[in-house]
Amino acid sequence: MSERRSLFTDLAAPRLVGSAAHRLARSLLAVELARRGFAVDEQRFKASAVRLRAVALLGGVLALAGLAATIRTLWGPGSGNLALWASGLTGFATLAAVIAAWVRRPPAPDGVNLIGTRPGGPPRVWLVAHYDSKGQGLSMRGRLAAVAAAIVGAGLLAGAGAALVAGFPPPGAWWLAGAVPAALGGYGLLAAGNVTGWDVITPGGWVIQRMADLGYLETLDHSKLPNWTANCADWAKGNWYDPDNAHSLWWQGGITGIGYDPNLTGREITSFQDLLDPAFAGHVGGFSDMRDMFGLTLLSLGIAPENASVSDVEQAQAILLAANERGQFRDYYDNSYYDELANGNLWLGVAWSGDVTQMALYDNENVKFVIPEEGGMRWNDNLAIPKGAEHLDESLQLLDYWYSPDAATTLSEYIGYFTGVAGVKDRILADAAAEEDPATKTQLEVTGNSVEPSEDQIANTYVDKQLTEDEEAAWNDLFDPVIN
Repeated sequence: MSERRSLFTDLAAPRLVGSAAHRLARSLLAVELARRGFAVDEQRFKASAVRLRAVALLGGVLALAGLAATIRTLWGPGSGNLALWASGLTGFATLAAVIAAWVRRPPAPDGVNLIGTRPGGPPRVWLVAHYDSKGQGLSMRGRLAAVAAAIVGAGLLAGAGAALVAGFPPPGAWWLAGAVPAALGGYGLLAAGNVTGWDVITPGGWVIQRMADLGYLETLDHSKLPNWTANCADWAKGNWYDPDNAHSLWWQGGITGIGYDPNLTGREITSFQDLLDPAFAGHVGGFSDMRDMFGLTLLSLGIAPENASVSDVEQAQAILLAANERGQFRDYYDNSYYDELANGNLWLGVAWSGDVTQMALYDNENVKFVIPEEGGMRWNDNLAIPKGAEHLDESLQLLDYWYSPDAATTLSEYIGYFTGVAGVKDRILADAAAEEDPATKTQLEVTGNSVEPSEDQIANTYVDKQLTEDEEAAWNDLFDPVIN
């Protein structure tokens, strides 16, 4: 539930070349390409900051010289000289670009090209995409306006120049009328960027932390969230990734554990080690989510994921690579594991608790969910508002709406994940007690008992490690060969 949303959220975020968001997008794309069967290579490049500054300084000198030539062309003797006019126009444009560059003071880019190739022969078709194209700060509307201004300004300047060459020197207002929109348009294009287009998003916890650190989320006005203040459950407040709930509210949560069909496994499943039982080879599903898959494997080694070192993760990798060598895992799945487990292609596999609740109710009544005795992973998705959202007040109203008991109960009766609203479990069980239809009564009883984490579940589940950028890169590098 959270993996795909997290992927899309990260890929939609603004990212300049060399930034943390750019590196995160690259690592996610590398994992996704590898999961889809590509061999992924990296081609690194770096520009020199000293050289960039030298070019800017030289450009500034040339721009000033060009401006002097322009002034002489307009008001000095020999006006109409095409070469002087061209040099002045070029100098003006260069000066505008230099000013814009120095205002932004960009760091020297440190980039990486990702090259993904299918095995089995030389490529016949190349597809090229720029994964740093979200790196600007204006909407598409703003960029189009900048393009229009630049075109109008350039047209006016060209017309003034043509009139000058033809022997009809235009007044200074003509040049000013062309220079202003050209300069504004040029700077607008340099500073142009993107807002997400979404008013509310639902990322996982570590993504909230990363987006907040990068300034991609609005700060929530809690005076406009009275339902959250009155009804938020204790377990849904102050989580590690947003201790003050400054940028996010709990949306839905669950546990990553094991789903299985006892009619196919022939016995009950209790441990992570059951996933590695040779008797189930080829019928076991893993997760393509690095945090969940490594998290469960680390727990099988007696290591709490939030305390794991890179060397601990290397041990976890070795376990999974050895399982891959003997064909233990049918595949490493995203949300698509649901259908595979429901239809019996998988006998057992890593699964999300809420999915198995729905599966048992609607798709395969035999399927069960268990938290491995070594421990499971506890997670939740969150409600957040991306920076620059167009409908900020309405977004806050929507967030607060989902913390009204009636709305939360209706939602939880349908999906069965952990809600962040206190008292929903009792409301659903009360609805079940009053229900006369046996099938609906059973459905309400099942979901009612699955929408709040019990003390035992909290005690035997763990949260993700708060990874630094270097740690995340190292973990992803170790996970790539596992799912490739």
